[in-house]
Amino acid sequence: MAAEQAVCGVEPGRPATADLTTPDGLRRSRFLHRLRVLGVPGHLRADGPTGGGDPVFTERWEPDPQGWAHRRDAALIEAGAYGARLPDAASVALAGRARDTGTDPAALAGLLFDAVLCGVSTLTGELLDTLTARLGDVPELGAVGEALATTLDLWRHDRVYGVAADPRLAGLVDAALHRALWLAEGLHGGTGVDHARLRAATAVRDALRHAAPVLTLTRPAALATATRVAADPAAPPDLRGAALGLRWSLTADGPGAESASADDPATAVSPDEVARQARALAGEPARLGDWLSGLFVLAREQLTGPALDAADDASLFDALDAIVTRLPTGDFLRGLPALRQAFGYFPPRERERIAERLLARRGRTGSARGLLRTTADPSLLARAAGLELAVTDLLTRYGLAPAPSPAALTPSRHPKTPAPPPRPRPPPRPRPPPRPRPPTSPTRASNAGA
Repeated sequence: MAAEQAVCGVEPGRPATADLTTPDGLRRSRFLHRLRVLGVPGHLRADGPTGGGDPVFTERWEPDPQGWAHRRDAALIEAGAYGARLPDAASVALAGRARDTGTDPAALAGLLFDAVLCGVSTLTGELLDTLTARLGDVPELGAVGEALATTLDLWRHDRVYGVAADPRLAGLVDAALHRALWLAEGLHGGTGVDHARLRAATAVRDALRHAAPVLTLTRPAALATATRVAADPAAPPDLRGAALGLRWSLTADGPGAESASADDPATAVSPDEVARQARALAGEPARLGDWLSGLFVLAREQLTGPALDAADDASLFDALDAIVTRLPTGDFLRGLPALRQAFGYFPPRERERIAERLLARRGRTGSARGLLRTTADPSLLARAAGLELAVTDLLTRYGLAPAPSPAALTPSRHPKTPAPPPRPRPPPRPRPPPRPRPPTSPTRASNAGA
């Protein structure tokens, strides 16, 4: 260890920097990471890449603030139980952690990345076999998706650490993909949007797009599974939308599209089918919003591409415009949070293009950007409208709401007729003259004077 430390130029108690694009920097990084996984104190990583797709190529290490001199020798003696050489000891330690790790996705993904950081030689068959077995026991789709995304990023992009296109990682990608699709098809019940579940569906799409040559699962088999999930009424709405978006993104024209989709119309997706499925959920606006979230995450490129500028009535946004316009006020307010969440997956520029489409559909001109701005927080406006509706319903239930006149209800069918002129008032009757007062008697006058 001391000899390797001298070669790498790491001084105890002083900061260290590793340039991952140079052989010396990469060697220094692996040396420090091997000490870290073995629990040998000395340095803590303050900055560096966090995944295979992270465009960071420099690591910065700081001295351990808790001190290291009084603990380092004992930690080195304990690490020697794993092996005489530092790379071998790190490999054995990681394999032991893999056996002790349960089905926590963060722990599995972190364990895999630690193995990559410690060097390619650490990716032993025992470690990868243990990780594959642990993936088979993970019961949650989101957890498997996190492991799949981490492994796929390393397999696709990680040329810095030298594991891009590594066949050992390809086997782990294949196992995670099988497990994710198996869990997706058996998932039933539940409401609301599960973001981890949607990230797993995105990882499945990316694996089928970019790692198809190393997969044992064929794309037609995966599309058949997505077709069944999209048509399953018991599946969560967001997962059904994601399954339809998966089919659409893999069978549409463009990079990574299925070249044989024309020969297999059962798996191809048309805008008519997407609009038809949206109309089927028109009576449940909250479930419609969840379904749209899954669809938008997986097939945003297909929705905002040339199809958005098409003038046909099969556009999904035209169908949604018709659905939302016909919703009663109460149903609209109940489904508004889910609908707003779904459209939040579009960046501002694409939301502006959607607003332009809606203006053109109504034959109006104006600033589409102005439709995206409100005078107050939209959620606050929605709560205020919901409160007003609840108060009105309560007053109506107890008969306290004033009944509107027929003319106010339907002014076009009941036009106001001119009021008749007022009847002339009769002239006032003359008042009778006042009665004369009787003369005062002398006796009364004398008594009054007295």
